[in-house]
Amino acid sequence: MNEGRVAVILLNYNQWEMTAECVGSVLNSDYPDFRVLLIDNGSHSMEDYEKLQKFRSDRCELIRLDKNRGYVGGMNHGMEQASRGDFDFFLVMNNDAVIAPDAISRLVECSGRYGHRCIVTGKVYNYDRPHVIQHIGYEFTDRKNLRMKRLAADVEDSGQWDTELEMDMIDDIFWLFPAALYSLVGGYSHSFWFSAEQADLALRASDAGYKLIYAPAARLWHKGSLSIGGRENNPAHAYYDLQGALVFRFLHLDKFRFTFFYAGVVFNIAKGYIKHIIRRLGGASHDRKMADAAFRALLWFNRWLVTREENTGLNPFSGK
Repeated sequence: MNEGRVAVILLNYNQWEMTAECVGSVLNSDYPDFRVLLIDNGSHSMEDYEKLQKFRSDRCELIRLDKNRGYVGGMNHGMEQASRGDFDFFLVMNNDAVIAPDAISRLVECSGRYGHRCIVTGKVYNYDRPHVIQHIGYEFTDRKNLRMKRLAADVEDSGQWDTELEMDMIDDIFWLFPAALYSLVGGYSHSFWFSAEQADLALRASDAGYKLIYAPAARLWHKGSLSIGGRENNPAHAYYDLQGALVFRFLHLDKFRFTFFYAGVVFNIAKGYIKHIIRRLGGASHDRKMADAAFRALLWFNRWLVTREENTGLNPFSGK
């Protein structure tokens, strides 16, 4: 089955071994017409770039960027390059993952059922627990305030999520969309660096009349957020998460609802510091880095409100 040429866009940043496993799985795909655009996103050492040279072929182009442009900048570079080629679809996916051999075929096939006016993702499993579902998408619990819940988070797959569904929100761990959508709404917003960029693009696509589809037959196994050390008790991740959440809601909520959300953020930061003080007074040790990360993210957002500058990715908790 071949309904068009697919550009598979992948980023590498200081993780050549992980990226090599990912690229190998893509190159094992049964879809007949695709090309990998593999972007080394300014890795610290040229070793990453050199180690990935072995993948250069008529099915894989290797591109070296001179500096880290973040997830958003790197992926946007890949999409810009793909837009200059004769591609019908873009498949964006994380490098800390392996994809099933028939996944691209399943994604393209599903897209065709919606007249190629959709973004399609699939069933994401945990890499280290290969029968446990990590992600399929979200549903809104409060659409007006952009509150949503994640579906099928860390559940054993017993076939309960084997129905193709239209989702309220999906993630770009891997997703496929027609090149026409990129021409219509552009890539990721440069107001983001690492977090919430996919939600912003998904809502812009929805506003343009594109559906967000979950196709369970397309499968992928994901390690998860390893490029900045994982999510658990990680101030660098928390900084990016709140930064992205504030920008995303500012762009997509009305002023009253955003003000309410903003007040909640301020309240939670204050509560975090009060908790820290109480525990210290009681003689217990308590790390305040998570509260500091939220506070610094809020300061960044307040400045962004005035300048609307491009997000450079500077993170006081990671040195990036």
